[in-house]
Amino acid sequence: MKARSGNFELLRIVAMLAIILIHLLGKSAAQQLADMQGIMEYLYWTYFSFCLIGVNCFIMISGYFYIENKFKIKKLFILIIQVFFYSVAIVALLLLTGIITEPVSRWRDILLPITHNEYWFISVYIALYLLSPFIGEMMDKISRQDHFTILFILTILYSVIPTVFFRPVGLEGNGSASLMWFIYLYMLGAYIRKHKTGHTLISANWKNYIIVTLLLPFFEFIWDMIHRWFGIIIKPDPEAWYINNSLFALLASVLLFMIFANIKNIHIINSPVILWFGRMAFAVYLIHNNRTLSRVIWGGEYAAGKLAVPEGGVVPEWIITKWYFPFYAIVLIIVIYALCSAIEFLRSLAFKPLEQSAILEKICVHLENSFNKMRKRVISG
Repeated sequence: MKARSGNFELLRIVAMLAIILIHLLGKSAAQQLADMQGIMEYLYWTYFSFCLIGVNCFIMISGYFYIENKFKIKKLFILIIQVFFYSVAIVALLLLTGIITEPVSRWRDILLPITHNEYWFISVYIALYLLSPFIGEMMDKISRQDHFTILFILTILYSVIPTVFFRPVGLEGNGSASLMWFIYLYMLGAYIRKHKTGHTLISANWKNYIIVTLLLPFFEFIWDMIHRWFGIIIKPDPEAWYINNSLFALLASVLLFMIFANIKNIHIINSPVILWFGRMAFAVYLIHNNRTLSRVIWGGEYAAGKLAVPEGGVVPEWIITKWYFPFYAIVLIIVIYALCSAIEFLRSLAFKPLEQSAILEKICVHLENSFNKMRKRVISG
């Protein structure tokens, strides 16, 4: 087993904590802050802007290690088993404990979580993983200049134009949730690794990262003032920039990625604790963002029954306007990460015999060999 890089495992943890926080802000009672006037509204968008790096950094890490992470059918099988288990087991447990009563119409999505977009990130990620060997082969053959040119064109089409004109150019699909955006991030992470570049438009340090991130709420304030004083609507959609493929989110993601990539010779970064929790990040997403469980955590129509959590989930309405809410939110997302990690640890122990079985290995090797033979026949004509 190849050694894991502590700096990037720490980045995985930070990225997943950001994803949990963005779910807290967007799904719990905390989303009411966005509708409040004054400082509470701008604080909400400030919190939100710091969370936009999560998905981007995850995919960039995959691209950064594309040379080492060769495509394996077995890895895909294990991933599918993991996704299916959490999709079904979580709902079954909530039903057995009486926390929720799941409509029958939802069972098709629960039993087919990948094809029915139960986890949108997983559906797109698996598509990216299936294409990754071909993307990697292309990147190995093209020159640095061509690689840069492709990234430059995609940056203009999928980030700059949507940011400047507040709308896509008709190529986005689902925008920041599209396969094309994931391919772009994958190629961006690979470019940084392959061509040993540590250069960005601005220096990659914490000061610049914070400045770029704070530009979002700053411009939100400016546009709001222009609208109030002159009645001019510059940005038709209040949330137009608060997406992963906005130029602000992209710059912040690249800066944070480079900050962690440049961490060297810090012993604590390579500690077993960091490496262990970094491995848990993917499962943390699967558990906390299960569509049914998330409604129980954050509050929703399924939060009913004899064991239901209080109204509003773990973020009651009364706490969102308190001065200590940011500290509560930070502690809460850390607790959620830790609990999900413990659950995944137990699951991994139970599934270890299956995932390491000789039968699964033989099946996967046979499928890989069959696919490679078919591919060679098609290419050779």
